[in-house]
Amino acid sequence: MHEAGLVSSRGSIGDAYDNAVAEAFFATLEGELIDRHVWLTREEARRAVFDYIEGFYDPRRRHSTLGYLSPAEFEGVARCLRGAAPAQGLGPAPAGRAGCPRQIPRRACTTD
Repeated sequence: MHEAGLVSSRGSIGDAYDNAVAEAFFATLEGELIDRHVWLTREEARRAVFDYIEGFYDPRRRHSTLGYLSPAEFEGVARCLRGAAPAQGLGPAPAGRAGCPRQIPRRACTTD
């Protein structure tokens, strides 16, 4: 790999979360989209994957690794808690944060 100028995407040695999130995403993509359809062209498949990610997976699908928020909700909460303008339509504001969506559950914020 090194000779080809490539860098491994794996985490540190013994890191249990190595590629777990990416692997879970691709398993979900396969189970919820790829295995259920047949496309005649590569372009049709590309559009279907794009529509799935942008139209469902990111804005609406809940993720356990994000405290059962969608990626769009999670990003909105994070922006708001950093003091940036919240994204539109992400739910009720927590106390003391006008315009912010609901709080990120503590387990979604841990770094250990």
